[in-house]
Amino acid sequence: MLALVFAGLYLHEINQTRGFLEDKTRAYVETLQRLDNYQVEQCARMLEENGSLPLGTRPDGRPMSPADCTVPPHGLIAEFSQVSQVQTGMQVRLLSTDPARQKTATPFETEALAMLAAGEPRVLQWEPASDGEILRALYPLPWGPSCAKCHGADRMSGTDPAGVLSVTAPMSQADRAREESFRFAGVLSALLALLFFGMIYIFGWRLTREHLLLQDTMQRHMRHDLVTGMLNRPAVFELLDTEVLRAKRTDAPVAVALVDIDHFQEINDRYGRLVGDAVIRHVATYLKRRLRAYDLIGRTAGEEFLIVFPNTTVKDAAEVAERLRAELAADPVVHQNVAAPVTVSIGVAELRKAEESPDSLFTRVSGALYNAKANGRNRVEIDDLFQRRK
Repeated sequence: MLALVFAGLYLHEINQTRGFLEDKTRAYVETLQRLDNYQVEQCARMLEENGSLPLGTRPDGRPMSPADCTVPPHGLIAEFSQVSQVQTGMQVRLLSTDPARQKTATPFETEALAMLAAGEPRVLQWEPASDGEILRALYPLPWGPSCAKCHGADRMSGTDPAGVLSVTAPMSQADRAREESFRFAGVLSALLALLFFGMIYIFGWRLTREHLLLQDTMQRHMRHDLVTGMLNRPAVFELLDTEVLRAKRTDAPVAVALVDIDHFQEINDRYGRLVGDAVIRHVATYLKRRLRAYDLIGRTAGEEFLIVFPNTTVKDAAEVAERLRAELAADPVVHQNVAAPVTVSIGVAELRKAEESPDSLFTRVSGALYNAKANGRNRVEIDDLFQRRK
């Protein structure tokens, strides 16, 4: 596996090197063609404007033509090579495709010219040198307007190569180019990775936040009544169990009150369910505002509410219940210009610490509520056990 990885990296290195050299060579070819065409166009423009060229006439007395003022390709390339060698260490020269004119070709160039003649589009290779490896490339140079000056127009066509461009570059140039490419790729990869992980973090954070909000909403709906927003039956009974255990452990009193809205079904039938819901919310809000901060309240049925009074005797709880009953009776519910009178019946009971369970306590307070309704409603009744004990 490691061998495959290293082989892949080696091939990638070769491709990077070849790409660098090929890009440089192609850039020289394109630059040469642009300058060659530019010189011919400038000469033609001066002839058209002035009738002659400022350079004078040919030695044989004939007027100069645009081809006469065009610098030959080997002259341009010689200038390129001087500047390029100073700036980048790269050398460039032009070779002829005519074997008779290839006297200065190096062994590599001779072999490469043969490969080009055999149909290769270009030849690239690197070889050792005294100061490190060097890169070599041979690239066909297309025919241009100035080629006819040396080769003769009758021997050239637009598709024939006018010569071969030979480029020699030290490996350090390719190394620097690769390093810049790798640095750019590294920075780009880091930015993309940062963006990717940032998006994952933001998406994950939002997803987690939405999940927590949904979970909180679900838990709230599981423990709270949708109409009143107060605790529902399972939640308030869970807290009642806790208070009963605490009261038995600390020998402190705890009382409960069960509140029921009188004639609630008649209110629904007479005024409609919207007014009925408004009555439930009105009673719930009233009860919550009038109780102590540590008192517990929840909706246990349609029009029924359970109040838990920690550290409170049944006598004190009955006094609070009576005050709540009287205030509610004096404050009718107004909903959409409809006034609905509201009264409640309340049963009150106190925990017997020795043997009583929360269920038994709720049964006794339910009995007290039943007595309040049976005795005419809109009243508070204390459970029979307390009355008998009293």
